[in-house]
Amino acid sequence: MKNYSPELIAALKGEHTFCHVLDLQFTSGTLRLTDAAHDVVDGGAVYAGNGLIEAVDPHRQEQALRAQEIQVTFTNADQTILATLLGAEQRNRLATLRRVVLRGGTNESLGTVYNARFRISSFSTDGNNVSVALRGAVADFEAVRGIVTTHESIRRFYPTNTSFINASSVNDKITWGA
Repeated sequence: MKNYSPELIAALKGEHTFCHVLDLQFTSGTLRLTDAAHDVVDGGAVYAGNGLIEAVDPHRQEQALRAQEIQVTFTNADQTILATLLGAEQRNRLATLRRVVLRGGTNESLGTVYNARFRISSFSTDGNNVSVALRGAVADFEAVRGIVTTHESIRRFYPTNTSFINASSVNDKITWGA
């Protein structure tokens, strides 16, 4: 059960403003960004509201333990994100996404209503935007594992795959280790 402060509960009942704050722990250091139009202070850390974050996929909390993947889209107008992603291997780096309520008339966070830890699983760019896929820890348990060497073994993971059906009719002579 979540425990919210009376001030946060009062803000949620009345007029309030949400924003996302994102910690990306790259090899070069932690990058703190927000999708708010201004900088946000949360827990003593300042999150830059520089317009880099264009969109954050909607998220939901469930009681069931499921893999969750969220796409965060950054603008490519500032090359900071793309240069950081291309500069070193960034997959499996920790990312923390929180949805916070802002204190009325200030840039300070009043409290967190959503908090999740992810790993950077992939990124892509289309020239204008950079999309970063963040996957939850449960996704590792749902990943396909195992060695597939027969038609039956591959059908356990990919039921419609027919890759091994015609393998016996291949007449090519293969020399291994040559």
